Amino acid sequence: SFLKRLPFLRGKGKFKAWGKKFTVVMLSKLADWPTKTAVTGESLVKAGLIGDGEEILKILGKEKLKQALSVKVPVSDGARKSIEAAGGKIENGE
Repeated sequence: SFLKRLPFLRGKGKFKAWGKKFTVVMLSKLADWPTKTAVTGESLVKAGLIGDGEEILKILGKEKLKQALSVKVPVSDGARKSIEAAGGKIENGE
């Protein structure tokens, strides 16, 4: 048949992920973060924790924090609990 002659059109790239991938920052890397600076994408680029062109970001981890952070990026549920337990707030995170 015609499709058997074109195997790459049938299956090549069929199972590729279409969505964007998250850029992950672990909560332990924010342990020494200055409390007066909000955690945003721009401030993480300036600190060298993520690259300059990376758009999607997510903070993961369940570590205990010593200071309250103001977070303006998406966080995981475990990181949300840790940040709020330390007295911090999540303003724009999902």
